[in-house]
Amino acid sequence: EKTEEVLLHVLESSLKLLHPFMPFVTEAVWQNISERQSIMGEAWPRPERALIKSDAEESAEIIKSIIVSIRNIRADMNIPHSKRLVVYLMPLRKASEAKLKGGIDYIKNLARLEELVIDKNIKKPGSCATAVLEDFNIFIPLKGVIDIEVERSRLTKKMQETEAQLKFSDKRLKDKKFAARAPEVIVNQEKDKAKKLSEQIERLKSTIGTLL
Repeated sequence: EKTEEVLLHVLESSLKLLHPFMPFVTEAVWQNISERQSIMGEAWPRPERALIKSDAEESAEIIKSIIVSIRNIRADMNIPHSKRLVVYLMPLRKASEAKLKGGIDYIKNLARLEELVIDKNIKKPGSCATAVLEDFNIFIPLKGVIDIEVERSRLTKKMQETEAQLKFSDKRLKDKKFAARAPEVIVNQEKDKAKKLSEQIERLKSTIGTLL
């Protein structure tokens, strides 16, 4: 019964917020819930300050950042999504581990982990991928997970290709004719492209460094 009350509250509040943008659809759904006056006569939803839990929001953001970091490492290292990983978390503050309360299973399921070890005294394993967050260091051992030589070769080739693209972009930006004739928006796009390529090269260098 309590669950139904919460769902109804969320639905009604969402309909009120959406009504200015979707008047006909929200009115139809509103009337379908039960016979009542038009949604146009309803008061605009106000936040209930007593229900705002800053600690819970902070914990959720930390859990999210851990999951995203592990997924990014998977993508950078070309690790198959089906491969279950062993991940080590090193808390960087006394209160860090407590912020994960209730979130361990979410991390293991959403990041597809075989094991999650949390230890403030852990030493960085050899041949591992690393992510540094505000509250945690993340270590993912790569031995037995990927073919390190093949992956190093793949990333090195990708870095060389990216460096060639950056060289071409820099050459274009230094061309006075391009700067004089191209619309400002095109020049700015080329600058943004060069910046992103430079950042990508730095990430690739860092990733390759973990495989040495």
